[in-house]
Amino acid sequence: MWNETYLEVSNGFGQNKRTAMLALLDRMLARGVPIQGIGLEAHLRAEQAAILGDAGYEAFLGQLARRGMKIFITELDVQDLTLPADPGARDQAVAAVYNRFLTATLRQPAVRAIVTWGLADRFSWIAGYRPRPDGLPVRPLPFDANYQPKAAYYAIAESLRSAPPRG
Repeated sequence: MWNETYLEVSNGFGQNKRTAMLALLDRMLARGVPIQGIGLEAHLRAEQAAILGDAGYEAFLGQLARRGMKIFITELDVQDLTLPADPGARDQAVAAVYNRFLTATLRQPAVRAIVTWGLADRFSWIAGYRPRPDGLPVRPLPFDANYQPKAAYYAIAESLRSAPPRG
């Protein structure tokens, strides 16, 4: 499996990375390199919500599927540093990002697994890497610091429930 970053973002950088990755994948497959799956790390950023899960992303997933790749979302979380301080509003915005991204992702039958990069906010790597400028605790995961489900949990569950069945 090949695990890669920034393939989920439909901006100039993400599109260029997708194009380069597909070209390299084609060369490796032509040489007989045994790659059966692609992992997308999917460390999503709330401020990029408009360029996540769009038609370009879905087309990219289709291109991977046509090459026989199984697709895995391997490190899913949503960075919330640009969202409002209010935990309820922030949780709703994070949940909307999860929903948009996963709805688009799960339309592709080649997607085989989704793994969050942690379950509870208490242990998120984001607190040390991209802390909020206001000093509030980050809330990027499905469960809060006390392991209680948040809006993200329900958004993920609904995306999975609504997804087309896998073969």
